[in-house]
Amino acid sequence: MSWRQLWQQFRKNRAAELSLYLIIGFVLAAALAHQFSPYDPFALGDETLIAPRGDHWMGTDDLGRDTLSRVIHGTRVPLLVGFLATAASMALGILIGSLSGYFGGRTDVVLMRATEYVLVVPRFFLALLVVAMLGTGIMKIVLVIGFLGWPEVARVVRAQFLSFREREFVLAARAIGASHASSQCDSASGGGRFYIGRAGNSFGGGTEFSRSGRSQSDQLGIAIERSSGTDRRFGLAGNLSRIGDISARALRQSFRRRHQRCAQSEAEKK
Repeated sequence: MSWRQLWQQFRKNRAAELSLYLIIGFVLAAALAHQFSPYDPFALGDETLIAPRGDHWMGTDDLGRDTLSRVIHGTRVPLLVGFLATAASMALGILIGSLSGYFGGRTDVVLMRATEYVLVVPRFFLALLVVAMLGTGIMKIVLVIGFLGWPEVARVVRAQFLSFREREFVLAARAIGASHASSQCDSASGGGRFYIGRAGNSFGGGTEFSRSGRSQSDQLGIAIERSSGTDRRFGLAGNLSRIGDISARALRQSFRRRHQRCAQSEAEKK
């Protein structure tokens, strides 16, 4: 799915589109706080606790500081903590969930038991304990929230990897001797379109792997042919180490011709 198709699909959900615009507005307000705020948020004034009016849209506090300016500048810390903590929890959760779902077995058991242990720990008291031991600070808060938020992400990612690791494109990557890291990237992409710059000395040129509607895979000399909804045939293209610097385009064309010949021979037999 291209970015344009993804955006069109996203725009069908009006609530999500409106939320995206609000987030962009908050981020711009936090980044350009000095330009948007009408007053210095720390400047004291003589007019205290006044009601909203033309020169102070949200009034002032008990020290005469403009409330609107303080709110605009105050968005920086919550947004910074929210984005960094979410990124940390997602990175850790994706790593643990992918390893657990892809390898399975003892690795899955150990990682899922560790995930369950983190889930049962009272988060509020653990956060208080960490802050009491390490002190306060934005990065400490980010680390605490990120460490406590990864189990949910790990469980969702693990469920997806358990489903995708048995799909055709992952089996094809294993058949040609791809590393575990490459197979995990295949599983994470979910059969979508991705690029491999160099596959190593055995393969030449950049290769593009694209799953089409008929589930035909040309990547690195593998052709997956479907004659019906349940019949699948995998054809390996021989010893790929001798291919050298043959471009991916030439490989795809050769396998398309082979697929056409197979289809013609099957039609003649019928």
